[in-house]
Amino acid sequence: GCHGQGWEPKRIMESRTGEQAKVLVFKDVEISCKGQLFRKGVPLRITTGYDGCGQSDGTCIKSASYSHVSKDGPGPDAPGGPKDVIVVLTQPQWGAYYHFVIDSLTRLYWVLEQYPDVAKDPNTFFHTGMVNEVGQKWAQLMGVDTSLGQKNRLLDGHWKAKTAYYPPTNKCADMRVGAQVKAVQWMQSTLAKHFAAADGDKTKKVVLYVHRDVRTSNNRAVLNGEELVHQLHAD
Repeated sequence: GCHGQGWEPKRIMESRTGEQAKVLVFKDVEISCKGQLFRKGVPLRITTGYDGCGQSDGTCIKSASYSHVSKDGPGPDAPGGPKDVIVVLTQPQWGAYYHFVIDSLTRLYWVLEQYPDVAKDPNTFFHTGMVNEVGQKWAQLMGVDTSLGQKNRLLDGHWKAKTAYYPPTNKCADMRVGAQVKAVQWMQSTLAKHFAAADGDKTKKVVLYVHRDVRTSNNRAVLNGEELVHQLHAD
């Protein structure tokens, strides 16, 4: 993993249940580039609790050098929309690859479980914080019918929504915890449906391994990568 020490297995394996696992529904709101919800400039209370990474860092001003908002992402002074329905998946750090995949996109699990018709409606948009080709491909793997251009259904930046669906957030990995287990397991099983063994044998297990080189990833790297790959082949 990205950190070698300090993890607490019991906390890592916790999953939301009951009221804390509900998808919240809001009417007539604004969504920031960070995935925050506002109404008339006032932040809305998330009754299920927010336990993602901090919202204070970064900016929604796309002209800033440290902004992750795309060139077409609307800013807070001129929000896009309103869209009829937006599912809010974005949480910090928006636009960053790992956070997009693990922290944001896995939240789709809760919407599919509780509001499948909304998630599968072709008129539903998804605020993901990443809208480029990489974001499109990952969303497609998760079952979202989207692509660059006129068929795009992914949003970043500041948007207005007539109805917004806000699924439970994922815990911040920087706090030695991590994403919801159920959500990650759903992503894993969904991905597995799209990949087959190189020789076409569907009975074989398929593992997707993403290598992070210590020479380029600083402290966020897999140090025993060769050993891990060898063990995966052995299993």
